[in-house]
Amino acid sequence: MRIDPRTVLLVLTLILAVFGLAHLLFYLVRRRDHWFAYWSAANFAGMAAALLFALRGGIPALLSIPTANTLAVLAWGSGWNGCLGFVGRRLRLADLGLLAVTVFLLLAIPSPISGHLSNRVVVLSAAMDLLVLATGWVTLSAARRQQLAGAWLATILAAICFVFIAWRGYWCAQTLRSAKLMAFRSPLGPLLLPSVIAALGLNLSLMVMAAERAQHVLHDAANRDELTQVLNRRGFQTVLWRMLRPENSAGQGALLLVDLDNLKIVNDTLGHAAGDRLLRCFARTVVSALRTSDAVGRLGGDEFAIALTGVRPGQIDAITQRLRRDYAAAAALIGHHPPPTLSMGVAFIEPKDRAIDEIMARADQALYTAKAARASRLIALPQ
Repeated sequence: MRIDPRTVLLVLTLILAVFGLAHLLFYLVRRRDHWFAYWSAANFAGMAAALLFALRGGIPALLSIPTANTLAVLAWGSGWNGCLGFVGRRLRLADLGLLAVTVFLLLAIPSPISGHLSNRVVVLSAAMDLLVLATGWVTLSAARRQQLAGAWLATILAAICFVFIAWRGYWCAQTLRSAKLMAFRSPLGPLLLPSVIAALGLNLSLMVMAAERAQHVLHDAANRDELTQVLNRRGFQTVLWRMLRPENSAGQGALLLVDLDNLKIVNDTLGHAAGDRLLRCFARTVVSALRTSDAVGRLGGDEFAIALTGVRPGQIDAITQRLRRDYAAAAALIGHHPPPTLSMGVAFIEPKDRAIDEIMARADQALYTAKAARASRLIALPQ
């Protein structure tokens, strides 16, 4: 296939410029998302590298060989650091700088490495593959922990790039000659086409990954209580509705409504900030005690709801006693008085239940009975 390497490099330059500007605009709109700045820098560094490669033969070798190759390394490294920032990990700018300086010196200082194309290809391929592997590892972490489709796509593309760069480096080191590198009939042209596909695919996958994260943030904001970070009423009712689906009807469960008995006294005597600390303390206690299949939500004020899957009547006493004990111990550490107590009402979910309102009404009536007794206790009304 006759493909001019310079044409491919110029197309790659334009693609990287467009995506570099796009990521830069995203960063300027939302500066807290600093990973867009690194992804923008990655595209601009790759654009400069591709342009210098395309001008090889018409510019000094110092620019077209060590500088261009170092910029290519910086491009992958900036993308890697952007992904590190995206998942909340420490940036590795010093490591990237050391790698870039090493590559530049190896290719700029006269030596057996810089004097032979095959050796230069090996150095560049090794450095790029190291960064591609690191990037893929980070996106895999984001894919597994945050369930982002864009992160899975980026991981797959990084794996493909890793294999292709290794193979292309080996093939070029064995086949290409420096004097004919940019010739029209050079086999380098077809070998550069995957770089165009990689630039498109990786940039799009990163954008999808960021858009999914933003969607998750908006979803959490709509379904979580801002103070305690547990589900709000809307989010909790959605979870409870899922428990009532026909496919989940075989397993039993329980809806537990909890009231923090002394929250009003705490607010009146110690201030609302102290009451907020107590609310957060209870939320953390419940979350740490729950299984992944359970859920907790704040319905408002001092009332919380807990959905327990697979719980039978004979188990509820042990669960609530442990919850009281853990909450009292946690609240004692922040020094709240009077002693924190809980009133609870429980409604057991049966396979026949299909209406959220009916279950909530049963649990609410049980909680009302417990609070009327003026003591920290659990009430379960008959079905």
